[in-house]
Amino acid sequence: MDDVKKTRIKEYQAFLSGIDKGSKEEKILKGLQIILEISNDFKKDNSLEKLGENEEFTSSDGIVWNEISTELKVLYDYLEINNGKKIIRQVQDLSQRTSQLHEKINYIAVQRELEALGDDWKARKKHVDSLYSGFENRNKVWSSCTAVFSCEQSCQQWYFIRYCKKDTRTYRSRCSKALCENRHRTLEKMCS
Repeated sequence: MDDVKKTRIKEYQAFLSGIDKGSKEEKILKGLQIILEISNDFKKDNSLEKLGENEEFTSSDGIVWNEISTELKVLYDYLEINNGKKIIRQVQDLSQRTSQLHEKINYIAVQRELEALGDDWKARKKHVDSLYSGFENRNKVWSSCTAVFSCEQSCQQWYFIRYCKKDTRTYRSRCSKALCENRHRTLEKMCS
């Protein structure tokens, strides 16, 4: 145990601490994920076909696989019989799709709020700024915009990219910066 890498020990301790949390279905899924993770750790240095055999296995993580090879073989067979890999992929896909749907719903809600503000661009900017308040360091849209365009923050191009893609001509007419005219044409092409 002393030779096992600290990252593996920490990872396996996290497995143990999280295995009893959640509903019955969540526990089953977590168990399948743990079996897959440990099997993948075994597979890094050894062939899965040799799993369960009584021989010396290698481990770049310092794990003594021959002590648990038989138990891991039983667990891996359980994973295979129950299509565990497929279940894990489907749950991950469902989770990702749900997240995308949630993001789309929030986007539509913000669009409705902005439409309710009409042509008051200062109020629109204030509203969008309030959405990003506290997340200034994580605003990737603003960061990428300022990296590409040397435009002042008051020009609101990050706002333009995120929330005004369909209304580029109206936005361009509202921006009083003559220097940004060419950049707005470029952004219109990007957003079309």
